[in-house]
Amino acid sequence: PFVYGYHCLDWRVSVLWPDNETFYLGVVDDFNHLDDRHRIRYDDGSCEWLDLKKEQTRWLRKPGEYKRPKLNIPEQLNIVSNGMRGIFHVHTRQVELVGSTGKVDQVEE
Repeated sequence: PFVYGYHCLDWRVSVLWPDNETFYLGVVDDFNHLDDRHRIRYDDGSCEWLDLKKEQTRWLRKPGEYKRPKLNIPEQLNIVSNGMRGIFHVHTRQVELVGSTGKVDQVEE
């Protein structure tokens, strides 16, 4: 686009990473007007803030012309730490501690 800022939100882009000379796919999902940088959420789930005027960017699709990729993120993870077992709920970021009986003892944040 010829105009940067909020007008770039939800665009599908690919950004060149000069270290390995590879373009990575993502979506512009936020803009900070104080430092004129956009947040790119890459398809692998990582994100970074960039000044898109200074980056080599390919503008692929306007908002609504593509489907956002679904990340394959599990609902929960079994964890073990210092002899304790628990269940980490990814979306709520809560941990359920599981006692020796296999029942949930408490919930911690």
